[in-house]
Amino acid sequence: EDKIKRKKVRAFRRTLLLSSYCAAFHVFGAVLGAMGPALPSIQRDLVRYSLSHYGAVFTSRGLGCLFGALLAASVESRFHNFGIMVGTLTMGFGCFGIVVLKSWFHDNFLALCVMAVLQGGGGGFSAVLVNTQTATQTPPDSPWLTGVHFSYSIGALIIPFIVQACGYKVAFGILALASLIAALCPPIFGWGLQSRRKKKDDPADEAPGEPEDGEEPFLLSPGEDTSLLSPGEEGKADPAKDGADGLDSERGRGYSADSDMLEALQPLGIIPTGMLTLLFFLYLGFELGYGGWISSYVAEHHMDPEGPSGHWVAWSASIFWLGMATGRALVAGIIKWVGVAKILTGNMIGCVVSLVILTVNAGAGNSLKVLLIGTALYGLSSATLFPLTMSLPGTYALELSEKSATAFLVGASFGEMAIPMAMGFMVNKTASALFAFTLLGTLLTVGQYAAVTCVMDKESKAGRVRAYSHQSVTTPGTSTSSSKFWMD
Repeated sequence: EDKIKRKKVRAFRRTLLLSSYCAAFHVFGAVLGAMGPALPSIQRDLVRYSLSHYGAVFTSRGLGCLFGALLAASVESRFHNFGIMVGTLTMGFGCFGIVVLKSWFHDNFLALCVMAVLQGGGGGFSAVLVNTQTATQTPPDSPWLTGVHFSYSIGALIIPFIVQACGYKVAFGILALASLIAALCPPIFGWGLQSRRKKKDDPADEAPGEPEDGEEPFLLSPGEDTSLLSPGEEGKADPAKDGADGLDSERGRGYSADSDMLEALQPLGIIPTGMLTLLFFLYLGFELGYGGWISSYVAEHHMDPEGPSGHWVAWSASIFWLGMATGRALVAGIIKWVGVAKILTGNMIGCVVSLVILTVNAGAGNSLKVLLIGTALYGLSSATLFPLTMSLPGTYALELSEKSATAFLVGASFGEMAIPMAMGFMVNKTASALFAFTLLGTLLTVGQYAAVTCVMDKESKAGRVRAYSHQSVTTPGTSTSSSKFWMD
C-alpha cells in the first residue's frame, strides 16, 4: 500500500511538471502571436518605416530562435528544467523591452529587432527542451505533446484580443509578468524527481531493492542507463504502477516499466533528420508567417469596415489561432484511435484545400467572410503538423534525441527567418499573392512529408526494428514485453 501511495505521489508530481511545460509553451505561443496584431500599432509609432520593413522583426526573432535552439543542444538533461526557466525569463525580458521601447529607446527600430531576438532566443531555447522532454518521455500517441502545443495555440489565440482591447504595450507587459510566473514552475515541480541521475554511475545505485521515496528514476531519456530500475521491473508491465501513474503500459515510453523499448529504438539517421528539418523549415515558416501577417493584410487591403484600427484587423489572427487550438484539442482526443500518420495526411489535405479557397477568394472580390472561414480552416488543418511530426519518428521505432530535436528547431528557426520576410513583401502586392505563395509552400510541404515517411519506413526496416501496433511479443527466455516493438 505504501508503494502504491508513493507511486501516486510521483505520478501527481509528474503531471504537475508536464503541466508546467504546457504553461511555458502557453506563454511562448502568446509572445509569438502578439507581434503580428501589434505591428500596425507599432508601425504608427515608428512612422519612418514602411510595412514591408517589418519583416526584419520576424527575421530577427527567427535568428534568436536559431541561436537558442543551438545553445539548447549543449544543455545536460538534468538541467533541462532550469534551462526552460532561463529561456522563459529571457523571452519575458524581450517583452518588457517592447513596453519601454518608446520611453527608453526613443522608438528605435534596431531596439525593436533586438527585443525580437531576445523573444526568439528565449523561446527557441525553452522550446527545444520542452519538446525533447515531452516527446521522448511519452508514447507517440500520448496526448501530452499535442496538449503542450494546444497550450501554445491558446496563448496565440487570446493575445490578439488583449492587443486590440488594451494596446500592444499593456499586452507585452502582461506577457512579461506571465513569463516570470511560468519560468518558476518547471524547476519547482521537477525538483528532486531527477536527482538519482546524478548518481547513476554509483555502484550503489545498482544494488537490489526498492528506491527510496523521491529517488526513483524519472523521465529516463532513450539510451539512458536503466540500471536504477528495481530487479524484475525491466520489460515487465506492473498493473499497479500503470494504474497509479495514469499511463497506458502498452504505449509507455521512457519509464521504468518500459525500459526494454528503449533498447529497441533505433537512432534517427542523418538523412531522415535532414528531411524532417526541411519539413519543419517549411511548416513553421508558413505557419508563423501567415499568423503574423494576416492582420496587416486585412488592414492594408481595407477589408475591415471599421478601418485599419477595426476589430477584425486583430481578430483575423485570433481566427487563425482559434482554428489551430480547436484542431489540437480534437486530435488530443482521437489520436489513440486514428493514428499519427492518418491525422497528418488529413491535415495536409485540409491545408491545401483551405489555401485554394483563400487564393480563389482573393482573386474574386476578397470577401472578408470567406477570408475568415478559410483562415479558420487553414489553422484547423495545420494544427498538429508540428507536434505530430515531432513524434513521427517514434511511430517508426526511431529515437528522437536532443540533437535531432535541435536540428528540427534550427530548421524551423531558418523558416521563421526567411519565409515571413518574403511574405511581408507580398502583403502590399496583389490580393492573391500572399495566399498563392503560401499555397505553393504547402504543396512543397506535402511532397516533403511523403518523401520523409518513405525514408523513415525504409530505415526502420533496415535497422531490424519495426513498430507493431496493438500486440506485445514474448521472446523465449525473456519476460513479456510491454512495448509495441519486435525484432524482424
